[in-house]
Amino acid sequence: MTNPIVGVGVPAANPVGALLGVATGLVGAVTSAIESTVSTGVNAALDRVVPLAVSAIVDRIDLTQIVLDHVDIDAIVAKANMDEIIDRVPMVDIADYIIAEIDLPKIIRESTGGVATDAVNAARLQALSVDNLVNKIADSLLLRRKGRKVESPLKFDLAEQP
Repeated sequence: MTNPIVGVGVPAANPVGALLGVATGLVGAVTSAIESTVSTGVNAALDRVVPLAVSAIVDRIDLTQIVLDHVDIDAIVAKANMDEIIDRVPMVDIADYIIAEIDLPKIIRESTGGVATDAVNAARLQALSVDNLVNKIADSLLLRRKGRKVESPLKFDLAEQP
């Protein structure tokens, strides 16, 4: 026969066993409730305290030096995918910044202006030489014994030019 109070199959003839079973169940339930409450309270306290403690510790140590002392940066770089890293670099923005800082358009204008000026001067000197040659040919065809003096309004001296 089972004990109607406990209902767990404990014989009615052994009331101490039934009482012991009830007490064990109550102790287990109370222990579980205490553990749950304590665990929840401890976890809540740890959730508040641990970030503060870690922050205080991190503020007092030199993480950069620890990384330099204990991390093999060359191994990390060797494993890195450089193509993906380069794809993330804003190359157009960097190029625009460099062009703005060194004033590349001004440099191009000045250098091409200098080249254009040199080209024009060279063309003028060649035109002057051709003109002198045409004058000599014309003088010889017209049987002029003495060459004419033809001067340029700019007074170029071919010997002085490079």
